[in-house]
Amino acid sequence: MKLQIGQAVKTTDGDFGEVHDIVVDAANRTVTHLVVEPYEQHFQARLVPLWLIRAENGSLVIDLDSAHARQLQRVAQTDFIRLGEWPELDGEWEIGVSDVVSLPYFNFNGDVITEWFDGHATVHFDRIPKGECEIRRESTVRADDGEPLGCVEGFLVDGDDLAGVIVRSGLPGFRRFRLVPMGKVADVANDWVRLTLISEEFARLPEPEGLTGPGGAALTDDIAQWSLEAVRNVRHNTATSLRRAVRFAKKGLP
Repeated sequence: MKLQIGQAVKTTDGDFGEVHDIVVDAANRTVTHLVVEPYEQHFQARLVPLWLIRAENGSLVIDLDSAHARQLQRVAQTDFIRLGEWPELDGEWEIGVSDVVSLPYFNFNGDVITEWFDGHATVHFDRIPKGECEIRRESTVRADDGEPLGCVEGFLVDGDDLAGVIVRSGLPGFRRFRLVPMGKVADVANDWVRLTLISEEFARLPEPEGLTGPGGAALTDDIAQWSLEAVRNVRHNTATSLRRAVRFAKKGLP
């Protein structure tokens, strides 16, 4: 089964959201949960056990209706802590992916605020089962020598066993994907994956089939060609506008 970040997820009675993150037991190299997010509402994301999920017609289906799916564990948490510290969780949970939102430093010379900074920051993080790690779309994939190769697009699984990592690289419209067998994966941890390959070996890996982008569009060379034409059109229009501006300037027109 293919688990692609951004893949549509349904319940037994309708649409529910999309795969936002994938939770992995790195020691056993298995997928344990998916973080399923109602569209653009991460604070409502739910931790869905993989055994509740099946593949159906290109989508993933949770074997619950939407009312029961919304009763699953929420993952999104927020805390306001002193810099250098970390949120405290009970023994069953640990922190997955996280983002620190620093506060602005105020130093006004007026009467309102002269200086204010108390050394605290807001941390947004996901709470996942202890001993596991979380992978999101921005999670970095690195070569054995530390060189960044791209980001995680998803995983291939056999049952709940990890069979391969789908890696995305390149700029939008010029994306390239590589399927990395788990035998070539050295480590999986929170927000990153390290391979046993160097960049030249990675580039020779095969591209996976059947990947789709936003709206279900196939991620093929056709999109890259379309994007190349769009860039050429922008360059042509920009050059034309500059030539017209020069002519107007020479004539003394505004």
